[in-house]
Amino acid sequence: LNSIDSCPDSTVGITVDVTGCEIFTLPLDNNKVSVTSSTCIGNTDGSIGLSVEDASYTYSVTVTGQDDPIVLGGETKTASVTGLGKGTYTVCFTVEGQDGYEQCFEVNIEEPKALSAFIDVNNDTRQTSIQLSGSSTYTVDINGERFDVKGDNFKTTLKSGLSVIRISTDLDCQGIIEREVFISEDILYYPNPTPGDVNVYVNGQDTKVMMTVFSAKGDLIFTREQDIQSTRKTDLDLGGVPAGTYIVVMDGPTVRKTFKIVKR
Repeated sequence: LNSIDSCPDSTVGITVDVTGCEIFTLPLDNNKVSVTSSTCIGNTDGSIGLSVEDASYTYSVTVTGQDDPIVLGGETKTASVTGLGKGTYTVCFTVEGQDGYEQCFEVNIEEPKALSAFIDVNNDTRQTSIQLSGSSTYTVDINGERFDVKGDNFKTTLKSGLSVIRISTDLDCQGIIEREVFISEDILYYPNPTPGDVNVYVNGQDTKVMMTVFSAKGDLIFTREQDIQSTRKTDLDLGGVPAGTYIVVMDGPTVRKTFKIVKR
């Protein structure tokens, strides 16, 4: 009713308030906010881009953490807030002379996730399975052989001996994960118990092996480098030690084995 209408000349069909006066509005897509996330973990190089379509108004834009509002309008239709770290930010647009108007956005500045890898090794099959997270692409380096991996899983078969596995991404700041894995060749030894001499057969191609013998209490009995014959045999001589149980450790380029021998 015009008797209680504070604005009787309002245009028919427009949105009005309880007093009959026009409510100031702008198209929902008039105010735009874009986000550029941080380039790496802990960096404060994210940014928020601001823009308006209708520059005939003067806008005041507030952003969480910024002391002064940003003014848009006229020839200035765009602006940006830089130097931002990971977090949630509230961006609000108001219009000069229109006290009832405000449009707010909640935006997130993200950062890359931490690089992580779970490395599982099956010594029997020599297979390794690596579960990856933190990126969409990875570089897996095994003893200098490079694999470019897409996705979060990588499997391969390791060679006998020491394998140095290095995992990285295209972001240096995510760091490098490195693990050493040793796949030992098998051995066969007999007799056990023994009167003194033990025949030890070593698979693989090693020509020498370091053999160390300890007592059951952990006392060092002897350590020596031994040749591996073309038949893959090397001898363990316990003739000069008392009867008892001994722990034998074999260490070579592709062999790392520990076993017990009983001397009669």
